[in-house]
Amino acid sequence: MLALASVALMRGHAIFIPIGGVLIPPPYPLTLSHPDGWEGWIPTATETIVFTAETDLSHPGFASVSFHLSEVTSYEGRYMNDLLQTGITTPDLYFAAAEQQQTLYDGQITWTGGGENSTLITASWQRKPSHDGIVIPVNIVCNDYAAYGKIRASLYVPTYTLPKVTEPQTIPKDDGSYEIHRGSGTLLEGVAGNKLADEWDRDHLYWYGSSTIMDTQTADRFTEEQTWRDRDQAGEWRQFGANSGDGFTVLEEYRGFMVGGSYTRLHPEYKDVFIRSEVGPSDEFPNISEGETGYASSLPMSMHFIDEAEWDGVHVNFCQGGIVGFLQRPIIIEEDRSPIPEGVLWVVFGETPGPGWPEPYTPNNSDCVIYTVRIAAFYNNDADAILPIIIAHEAGHAVNLEHHSLVFNDVGDVAFPVADSDVCVMVNPVDAATYIRWAGMGYAHTHNTPPGGDPPDADDWENHHSKYKLHSNHEGQLTYDQY
Repeated sequence: MLALASVALMRGHAIFIPIGGVLIPPPYPLTLSHPDGWEGWIPTATETIVFTAETDLSHPGFASVSFHLSEVTSYEGRYMNDLLQTGITTPDLYFAAAEQQQTLYDGQITWTGGGENSTLITASWQRKPSHDGIVIPVNIVCNDYAAYGKIRASLYVPTYTLPKVTEPQTIPKDDGSYEIHRGSGTLLEGVAGNKLADEWDRDHLYWYGSSTIMDTQTADRFTEEQTWRDRDQAGEWRQFGANSGDGFTVLEEYRGFMVGGSYTRLHPEYKDVFIRSEVGPSDEFPNISEGETGYASSLPMSMHFIDEAEWDGVHVNFCQGGIVGFLQRPIIIEEDRSPIPEGVLWVVFGETPGPGWPEPYTPNNSDCVIYTVRIAAFYNNDADAILPIIIAHEAGHAVNLEHHSLVFNDVGDVAFPVADSDVCVMVNPVDAATYIRWAGMGYAHTHNTPPGGDPPDADDWENHHSKYKLHSNHEGQLTYDQY
């Protein structure tokens, strides 16, 4: 007796479904494997990932394996300040074109589909190409430093009414289980499904000394939404003070930036500030570098000095397609070559709009003006030493740091600071010697010497207790210790 059947199309394959019958998937096993080293893989733009499907299909005739991508991100550009791909929001993961896939089993397996923006590719064969299992690797192009998606494989055999489909796997690994310390062998529960690689989660979203991602104020686990927020904001988000926070979301810091020609990811717990300097060599300062930033790197934040092609003239995180966060401006250090005005009682060597202007929640919201000709004329032989300090001083104002008062003794003379000094780069100096000797104390990175010269004999620079935070007479402007 001839049985009636209906025909349905599934992604280019004819699937015969018996009327009143049972839908049956193939009985053959199908596995989908990620590449070696998958536990530690983090997306990198323009690289190729290889997943592998395997089956021991004994059916001698036509069959095929299809690979599917879903939930793929389409962020603008490849990283947050990608000037070459502004406005481009193509899928961040796609299958390499058929001709770029591997030739398998002497050509007995053929590829269809694939290519830029594709989410489907199929490997087919007319006869079983191997007596053993069939192994099919597929090349996937990753085109973003925060690329995310899911992949699954499907086995189609015409004599069965359903394909056999594997469970989807995330690209990158994002199931929230990972070792808190490499090699410990102890798996801990992290954040699953936040579209960030587990490898990065472990090193950046764990609070120090904690075995889980916790809110330090309430000891409650972060919700998924909270893990995306700016982690160095003021108040309950770990940091405090008027100049805390950098306005970047966790996703933006994970996705990263091009800085000085090199790609870098940021850290959610450190305040990141971007600087673009237009100060360069001149007759007065022939030995300074183009884009001179002075001692700005000694400020107690993560400072990033960007090239001309690393901002759009207004913002540094302008590639925001699909990413929600505040647009952030860099600090622009401008040069002004006007001379010292006649008849003034107080010479201005640098200017920056005051704290809280124009948007108090944004730390890098001001431009700086450096009066190079005035510095050279006023300080004479000391000018080369003074210029980098004044640049750092004005950059400090741009992140809402106010003046620091010098320490005076009982008779009104400047008292040189000791190990517990309150003097720093934000000092409002009374003379060049004091400025050169003491400005910058407390602000170098771990393995640098103080910008102002060697520390006093009584001061152990490497163990200076407050070198990573502002001193107490900055009142509410304290920042965090980095370690």
